[in-house]
Amino acid sequence: MTSYSSLDMNNWSLRLWCKNNRTAVYFTEGEKAPVVKLYERGETNKVLYSITREEGSGHVSAVVNLTPNQLETLTKIDEWVLTQTSKNSREWFGKTLTRQELSLIYSSPIRNESLRVKVSLEGKRASDITILEDDGPQTGSGWGFLSKYLDEEGGRGALGRLFITPSIWIMGKNKFGLTWTVTHVALTQAPRQVRKNPFLEDDDDTLTLMAQLAA
Repeated sequence: MTSYSSLDMNNWSLRLWCKNNRTAVYFTEGEKAPVVKLYERGETNKVLYSITREEGSGHVSAVVNLTPNQLETLTKIDEWVLTQTSKNSREWFGKTLTRQELSLIYSSPIRNESLRVKVSLEGKRASDITILEDDGPQTGSGWGFLSKYLDEEGGRGALGRLFITPSIWIMGKNKFGLTWTVTHVALTQAPRQVRKNPFLEDDDDTLTLMAQLAA
């Protein structure tokens, strides 16, 4: 696990995966997928839109705001992805594509200073979710657990800290993009209007808690 502020993308490698007409590119750092800690002391992210699940889906999407420093780093990763894809375009797309050509078919998870992330709900890689309740943190995974803490606003306005891991999806020869999947997330309990930020009120405690979650 590496903080977003100290990432070294030179340590990342990319591996093409194809199965059942699906194509993806996975990131590796050493022998594991890289996990990025998307916060520093004094930083949290806010859920900007309702979290909803399509029936039968194994994941949900959430959109969170980004601090200026987070935005700068994640934009650099977008640029790195385009550069690496250009180097591998013949293998991945069956033809050589320039960086400019790739930018026209690239789908970024960043929009207007916000980031779309995927929360996995099923299987061994289901995202670990911790809800910071008044009487202590509650940890679980899956839609059954998460939905208990979502009101009619779908968790909009909740504050959180996230650990995320990247992968690239490829759709045919004309579309590809980057996905950030949540490995661990801690959220304030929805639906209340958060008058104080528990992450910052007891920052040392929540930093310790987050480190334990991702251990």
